[in-house]
Amino acid sequence: VVVPDPNLDMDSVGIPQKKAWELYRPFIQRRLVQKGVSPFAAAKMVEDQTADAASALKQEMAVRPIILDRAPTWHKHNLMAFKPHLVDDNVIRVSPLIVAGFNMDFDGDAANFHVPASDKARDEALKKMLPSRNLFKLTDLKSVMHGIGKEMMMGLYQITKPATGKAVATFKTKAEALAALRAGAIRATDNIEVLEL
Repeated sequence: VVVPDPNLDMDSVGIPQKKAWELYRPFIQRRLVQKGVSPFAAAKMVEDQTADAASALKQEMAVRPIILDRAPTWHKHNLMAFKPHLVDDNVIRVSPLIVAGFNMDFDGDAANFHVPASDKARDEALKKMLPSRNLFKLTDLKSVMHGIGKEMMMGLYQITKPATGKAVATFKTKAEALAALRAGAIRATDNIEVLEL
């Protein structure tokens, strides 16, 4: 199931750790064998998720993208490559910027992900299939496919809605104001004054 993560850029995706270990297993084992580990020991290291195997997983994820597919796949914007990041929960995290191409929303939509096996497929995915390399709609090749919509627009509206009935908080520096926001002393919609120029 896909969920929004506005902290991700349009070329990134969050994938569950358990699935990452399954998908990248042969590539992790190959990387460990290339370092001199026996094939049986490499398989055991992946099964036990040792520190060396985890390091190999991160190295492999840095160079081998995930291809995300939301069926039915009718055009190229339903099949895109992303740079993967591990997440602790059992969902696929995507940037709200890319949902239009996938005709995706966050009411239980599911997606599949795959790992390109050959080096040629990996290179082609990185060069041709990232959302940032497929910005325009196929219908006119002028309109931008990806953009702010739905949840992000609501978030922007909420964050810019002026607060009412609260006194203006004054801070000496921007850093002080940010620290107050992180501590929960003020909300993002509160009116503040920063004395620092």
